[in-house]
Amino acid sequence: MFLSDKECCSVKILQNATIKEAVEILEKSNLKIVLVINQDNILKGTIYDGDIRRALLKGLSLNCKIDKVMSRNYIKVSMQVTYKEVKEIMQKNSILHIPVTDVEDKLLGLHVLDNYSFEKDSKKYPNSVLLMAGGRGKRLMPLTENCPKPLIKINGKPLLEIILEKCIKVGLRNFYISVHYLSDQIINYFGNGEKWDISISYLHEEKPMGTAGALSLLPKTISHPLLIMNGDILTKINIPQFLEFHEKNCADITVAGSEHYYTSPYGVVEVEGINFKSIVEKPTFKNFINAGIYIINPSIMKKLNNEEYLDMPDLLNERLGDNYKKVVYPIHEYWLDIGRIDSLNKAKDEWE
Repeated sequence: MFLSDKECCSVKILQNATIKEAVEILEKSNLKIVLVINQDNILKGTIYDGDIRRALLKGLSLNCKIDKVMSRNYIKVSMQVTYKEVKEIMQKNSILHIPVTDVEDKLLGLHVLDNYSFEKDSKKYPNSVLLMAGGRGKRLMPLTENCPKPLIKINGKPLLEIILEKCIKVGLRNFYISVHYLSDQIINYFGNGEKWDISISYLHEEKPMGTAGALSLLPKTISHPLLIMNGDILTKINIPQFLEFHEKNCADITVAGSEHYYTSPYGVVEVEGINFKSIVEKPTFKNFINAGIYIINPSIMKKLNNEEYLDMPDLLNERLGDNYKKVVYPIHEYWLDIGRIDSLNKAKDEWE
């Protein structure tokens, strides 16, 4: 498929823009590419989702300029190259897009592999999903006194249903839901999943088992990496790319980390021993917080003791030694933990 320069407007961005602005384009467009241009529509580079995630892992901020992440070594063609030749180039280089430019690198259009976005949307994955929905939601009392937190509605739809439908949309069909507090309400609402043409089974925690304990209740027959999501988060994480990241890195467990900034309300004194080095006035610190989303290989689940209490940090920090490959997948997409009244109100204002 060929898109003219005019049809590419939604994925073009000026070279002085920020990484955050590029992220917004990637999230809105099905083309999954950003074309970086200057004021004269000269193509300067391309940006893919992977370019941004690698930058975040290196410590770059979303407020950095896009020249820090864009690729300048992109493949391009002239208008004279036939689409048959373009497809051969795509196949040879395992790429999905090729920009079209003139001799001065002015952008004329974009070749896109036929039906790319539709193929991505219609793919079905063999992976199962575990949705953690057994918590009491104490910080949301009194709202959770008679309603389990996963069934609290965000603009008319239960939180857990939003998560479930996001997974269904990308091609996941087999679900497990861990339940404990007010479990009957969750089971009665979702049933066996036939409403969504999927399969739902339930893991009954007779007593709280922690954020990883319910893994021991899963059937031992699971043969593909398991996607785990807390039942109290809203996110626009790209699940297919998350699964692909896990596979490409040959990981045993992949932890999704959401970029978080904290600005100290005080000036920070830097010292070396007892010697003064400097004072930094109200510095901002960046880190990755646990997003409550994981991919775990079946080999790990088979090593857990039945019905023991286990939190995910204990599994990662203590149970899994250096012989297990543990990697972090940086999230730049929308992410919000619905754990407090203020975050619930924020979700109702922001979520679409």
